[in-house]
Amino acid sequence: MSARTRSAKATEESKHMNEQSAVAVMMHWMRQIIEQNQYDLGLPNVETTDADHKRPDMVIYESARSRQVLCLIEAKLPDYDVYDSELKEIARRKAVHRKAKYFALTNFKRLVWYDTHEASTDISEEEQLVDFYRLSELENLDSIEQPIYATPIKNWLQIFLERLYELHTKKAFRLRLPIDEYLIDRLYIKSQRLTKYYAHLISDKYETDKEFRKKLKKWMDEQQWSFDKKVKI
Repeated sequence: MSARTRSAKATEESKHMNEQSAVAVMMHWMRQIIEQNQYDLGLPNVETTDADHKRPDMVIYESARSRQVLCLIEAKLPDYDVYDSELKEIARRKAVHRKAKYFALTNFKRLVWYDTHEASTDISEEEQLVDFYRLSELENLDSIEQPIYATPIKNWLQIFLERLYELHTKKAFRLRLPIDEYLIDRLYIKSQRLTKYYAHLISDKYETDKEFRKKLKKWMDEQQWSFDKKVKI
């Protein structure tokens, strides 16, 4: 690859939002929420000291005067399973090392919030969860600042930060997460991932297999669904 090609590629990549850039956007929104509501929490930040050499994507300190981490947050791309056990274990270990009471995982579509102590036990997953939030239907980080995604993300971050503040200051008590809500969310995420996977397979087969295309049209007619060959499945 020539120097000119590498430079052009780097320029093109720099135009796209990556995880760190999206975390910076989310961090800015969270700082605004904390300041506007005058929550006595440390403003979200990137940790500058990392004794375990494993820096979290974001930390929230117990107060503006404290360097004790209250909650750390790990972020991944939107297509990443936010309930992934390996990601959870990485975040849990970082939280334990920092004596953080909570940790959270996000892919900018969901934010899943755990109690560190309970996540270190053998109790069920839903008992370890403090709460989870359906932030948005974002698929591409480049779109995160568009109002259709930014508005719901900010609204849910407001709820998360208010709850975090109230639990930390004991202005509210933690309620157990209903298991049906947890299971419904897990099933929804799985179904969405399967839908995306099979949509690509069906679309490719539609383009290359005439017999399949004919059967698909017939089946859609039977379901009384309109069919537009201009629209890719």
